[in-house]
Amino acid sequence: MATVTNPPSLLIAGLALLFTVASFWWIHARRGRMLCYPPLSYAAAFTKDRPTITLPLVIINTGPLPIIVLDFRLLIDSASSTKKSADNKDSNETEEAQSGTSNLPLTLSWGAVHEELQPRPDTKIEMPSPFSIEGRGVAERFIEFSRRSCYISPTNGPYTATVQVKAGHKSGWCDLLIFTLHTELANGGHRNFIARTNDPNWGK
Repeated sequence: MATVTNPPSLLIAGLALLFTVASFWWIHARRGRMLCYPPLSYAAAFTKDRPTITLPLVIINTGPLPIIVLDFRLLIDSASSTKKSADNKDSNETEEAQSGTSNLPLTLSWGAVHEELQPRPDTKIEMPSPFSIEGRGVAERFIEFSRRSCYISPTNGPYTATVQVKAGHKSGWCDLLIFTLHTELANGGHRNFIARTNDPNWGK
């Protein structure tokens, strides 16, 4: 006697299998992305021979698989570079020549990893090295960016700062964080490597 196939039952079984496979992939095998948030403070010394900026980065891995972080770099660009108009073109060009923004963007490489943001004589400093972020985990790093023989000192902020990362599972650089870097708020001497606020409303 021939078996009668029930199409609705086959459809339900197929959908259940598909849901099971998709759920397993989402929970256990999905490659997540990295999230990072703008810092309220940073440490920096602004000199033309070697500007140095340390950012406190909290990086979240949204997926279940670990992510290997290989490298960082920091891009600094003019925050007003896309807002120029023909009416004030001449005045903007004069301001650019004075502030050095015509030489932007500026790229700073990963120089070190600090133990804490506030610099102290006994603060532990490590050389750059790859590290992993566990699945659905969080990594906190105080990443120092610097550049030797630089052509400008980025003190006339605000600037648009982009932290880029190179991960093991991707080729090339990816934007991790884009935020406004308020170097115009810096005080205490530009050449001193000290902690500085990045919050325009700080103290108000």
